[in-house]
Amino acid sequence: MKILKSAILFTVTILALSCKKEDPTPETKTFAGTVQIVPNAKQIAVGDTFTVFAFYYDNNNQIQNVNFTWQLSDTSLVSFSDKQLITGKKAGILEITARFENLVSEKSLITIVGNGLSNTPPNNTGTGNNTFTGTVSGNNNETTTTGTNPATTVTGTPPSVSTTTGGNTSTVSGSNTVSGSNTLSGTNTVSGTNNKRTGSLSGRNNYSGQGTAGVELTGAQLSVFFESNFSVQNGPDLVVYLSNSETVETSSLFIKELSQKSGAHSYSAPLGTNLNDYNYVIIHCRAVNRAFAVARLQ
Repeated sequence: MKILKSAILFTVTILALSCKKEDPTPETKTFAGTVQIVPNAKQIAVGDTFTVFAFYYDNNNQIQNVNFTWQLSDTSLVSFSDKQLITGKKAGILEITARFENLVSEKSLITIVGNGLSNTPPNNTGTGNNTFTGTVSGNNNETTTTGTNPATTVTGTPPSVSTTTGGNTSTVSGSNTVSGSNTLSGTNTVSGTNNKRTGSLSGRNNYSGQGTAGVELTGAQLSVFFESNFSVQNGPDLVVYLSNSETVETSSLFIKELSQKSGAHSYSAPLGTNLNDYNYVIIHCRAVNRAFAVARLQ
C-alpha cells in the first residue's frame, strides 16, 4: 500500500512539472535601413565646437525620427553635450558611431589639433568605450558653432529702398509751371513694371519651413530674399537654390550657403539671371541631398 501511494505521488509530480509553461523568450526587434553620421570626417582645433548629426533611413530610404545611442572612443579628447555639440579638449583622433537598435553607423573620424601642433595629429586611436543613450533624437533643431571657425559672410548689392508697392515701381516725371496769375499747367506721366515674384515656403521630406521667399530685380541685379516671417528647420550644410522644379537638378542655380535660419535677409544671384528664369526657391541640405523647404514663385 505504501509503495502504491509513492507511485501515485510520483506520477502527479511528473504531470504537474510537464504542465508548467516556460517563460517566453523576449523578441528582439530588427530594423532594415541604414544609420548615417554627418560629418563622416572633420578636423577641429582645441576649443572649437561643432554639431554632429545622425540620420536613420528606413528601407524606403525615408528619414525617420528615432533615438540614437552614441559611442565615443575617447571622451578625454572632447566634451559631448545632449544636443550633440562636440568641443575639442586636447589633440588626438576620435572615432564616433551612432546606433539605432540593430543598426550601427560607419565611424566618423574627428581629428583634434592643439595649439602649435601641425595638421598631422599624433597616432592616438583613443581608449575606452563611452556610451551616451536616450537623450538625442534623430533630427535636432539646434546648431551652435563657436571657436575659430570663420563666419559666413554674405556680400553683394542689396535691393535699394524705393517707393515700390504691390510689385510695381512707379516713376513720375513732368514739367509744372506756375504763373503769376496762379494758373497751373503741365503734364504728369506714370509708368511701371513688375519686378518682384514671391511664394510661400513649405517643408519637404519630413522637414519644416515657412514664410515668404521671392526674387526681386533691381536694375540688372536679381536678388533672392526671405521676409521677416521666414524660418526653416535646422540642419547641416543648408544652401539656397533657384530651380524649375521642387528638387535640385543639374539645371538649378546655386545661390549661396544659407546664413540664417529665420528672419528677413537676401542674397545676390549671379549677374545676368532674369526675373522669370526660375519658378522655385529651394532650401537644400547638401549633407543628406534633400530639400528642406520649397517656395513656388507666382
